[in-house]
Amino acid sequence: MGLRQAGASRFLTVSVAVFLTWPPSLWQFDLMSWLYRRRKQYIVAKAVDAVDVPPGVAASGDAECVLFESVAALREGRVEMPPSLRDSFEDLEGRLEEGCLVFLATRSPGLESEKNVVGYCICERGVFSALGRKRILAADIMFTHYIEVTPEYRGRGLADMIRHEIEEHCRANGINVRCSVIAPSKIPSLKSSLRAGFKIVGSITHVSAFNGLLVWNTPWKRIEKILKKR
Repeated sequence: MGLRQAGASRFLTVSVAVFLTWPPSLWQFDLMSWLYRRRKQYIVAKAVDAVDVPPGVAASGDAECVLFESVAALREGRVEMPPSLRDSFEDLEGRLEEGCLVFLATRSPGLESEKNVVGYCICERGVFSALGRKRILAADIMFTHYIEVTPEYRGRGLADMIRHEIEEHCRANGINVRCSVIAPSKIPSLKSSLRAGFKIVGSITHVSAFNGLLVWNTPWKRIEKILKKR
């Protein structure tokens, strides 16, 4: 952000603070959001040829991770999505139709029963997506939209097991870089990614004023430059 833009942002913030009482009421919060809003996410990245994180030992005993690349394959997989996860089965189908890859971690209660999903990851090759913006990038980049794990499997190494499967897929398909974005407030997700070998390589910011009348976003050239340095 340039000096003029930064100065305008500071002036707007101070003006709002002067004219509003503290603590603000609900309508004052709405007014502040209307006048000025700033969102930020860290960009984390990892070279695929770096040291990999092994599968989660505790979770690997009764769970397995499988890649689904098509709606037909997902339907044949006979999986059941628990309500504790953010996506439904239909949501995953929609993601696959958009060109995403779905890595599902499942466990089978019985030989003939459907597999219960205990975690999953949505990835997409050759793109970068954050704060409502999406752009096609080099084909050797794998972007992770998010990883979800059911409450009972959190802290048991399941996310590491999913990441391991993604790494194996990347190595086998000529993908050199994995990246994602994480909000600063998502401390557990950030710590998990850093333990898995990711590094914070930059950040992306969205600033809007007067209900979107004035908008500033981190330029795509800067984002591409950050990912090239990784």
